[in-house]
Amino acid sequence: MKRLNLIWCVSVCVCLLFFSCSSDDEGGQGRNPIEEGYFSVENASFVDKAQPDGDRAVISELQVNSSAITGGSSIVSFTSLAELQSVYIGVEGVRGYYEYDLSNVLKSVQRVQEDAYTYEIVLLMSQQIKVDEFSLHLSVLTKSGEVSKMISSGDIDVIEVGTGSLQVSLAWDQFDDLDLHLFDPDGNHIYYGNPYLGDEITDEEDFLFECYLVSKYTNFDASKLNYQNEEDWDILYDYLDEIYDRIDYDNEYYSYFKDKIEVVLDLDSNAACYIDGVNNENITYANAPKEGEYTIAVDLFEKCDRSKAGAKYSVTVNYNGKPVYVSDKQIGQFADNDNGSWDTPDKYVIIGTFKIGEGGLRSAPKVKALHPGRERIRELVFRKK
Repeated sequence: MKRLNLIWCVSVCVCLLFFSCSSDDEGGQGRNPIEEGYFSVENASFVDKAQPDGDRAVISELQVNSSAITGGSSIVSFTSLAELQSVYIGVEGVRGYYEYDLSNVLKSVQRVQEDAYTYEIVLLMSQQIKVDEFSLHLSVLTKSGEVSKMISSGDIDVIEVGTGSLQVSLAWDQFDDLDLHLFDPDGNHIYYGNPYLGDEITDEEDFLFECYLVSKYTNFDASKLNYQNEEDWDILYDYLDEIYDRIDYDNEYYSYFKDKIEVVLDLDSNAACYIDGVNNENITYANAPKEGEYTIAVDLFEKCDRSKAGAKYSVTVNYNGKPVYVSDKQIGQFADNDNGSWDTPDKYVIIGTFKIGEGGLRSAPKVKALHPGRERIRELVFRKK
């Protein structure tokens, strides 16, 4: 049976608390290795004991992204065969677990089918994850007092992205093409079509970069090519055509020019429905961002599998290493019948506006709607996988 949207709405109300409060160690004392090295669950208590594990399988389904980014978030969805009192979340091989009390939402949760209930929570990923992969362990306490058998998420790959002084990231739960957009105080629009801001890069510098790529990925020494020689351009592009499908152009570009780049969209997932399964995007500032007003937007560029429900998404903002609440729209879901805007600005979902000033980062009192023609974004660019 198709899941009821009401369930997600109820869960969102719970998850929104995660962005505005801190998780509490039991009694306010002790070290929390899960928060330090993996993730936090806001409004949950950390318990420094072995995670409860029962005999009966109560959780019939557990869904979580197979990839997580440093400083981002992850939506965890699970279906239970009974109404729940609490959920316990731990990491394989790590002592301790989070306990989150679900009793305050039980009265509002709807059945998705006979004797089945779905819940969602959001994990806020640490910016300091040091492992390449990890596995979640999840068990629950039912309303009747029974502890369930523990279930595992399987391996979750950790993708290291830029964190910097300001980090804005987007995570979603299925194989659609969602895009993260950020508008800065100068009206610059950072997104897949304009992924870098910084010092101007000249045509000659760009030529030298492409010579570097040819030398790196072929046996030809492209350093001998001359920017002023038209025939050398033809030689260069013959080699570039040869290696085009074998290089990660965006990452190479950023690595080569990183001293000139202040802002970068360093992760773009499922572009044009070339599914990579990462389901995360990330924008980071290398140095202190400019003072002024910033606006975050999310766009469903294309729904890649139109038979599924609308994608659920989570937006996180980290400023100087700490998560910041921007608005109650940081968690949401696209309509089931929304097949995508194909980058139509007036269809962007405006997540919120915040200001950076002398007092640090704070939410702006109003969210300004984006005009469809605002900086009309060149023409649609070809998006590589």
